[in-house]
Amino acid sequence: MSSSYSLPKIGEGRIAGFTSLMVGVMSVGAVLCLRFPGWLTTPELRTSYDLELLRLILALAMASAVVMGLITFVLNRRKHLGALGISAIILAMLLGGPYVEIPDFRQSSAYLGLDWLLLDLFF
Repeated sequence: MSSSYSLPKIGEGRIAGFTSLMVGVMSVGAVLCLRFPGWLTTPELRTSYDLELLRLILALAMASAVVMGLITFVLNRRKHLGALGISAIILAMLLGGPYVEIPDFRQSSAYLGLDWLLLDLFF
């Protein structure tokens, strides 16, 4: 019984598409953390962030996800991973992108800690 699935190889565009999709989804999560810090971020960690550096890293990651998505369009016949990655980046930009204004907020007693998850996945 043989499987039709093969491991991704360099030059096929599948690795770039998967990378584009994952960075795109993480970018949406990061922008949501910037928009709703009282609900989605950890208060103890928030005090130690260099926000300008995080915004720059997010902008560079979003740009690289678009480039990876475009590479998928060039190299792969099945372009769905690249299209999903670029769509996620477009959604992140519609939500405000890396330089979205952080609203005044009151820290809620319950929070999700999505910032910790995203930083852990990214680094």
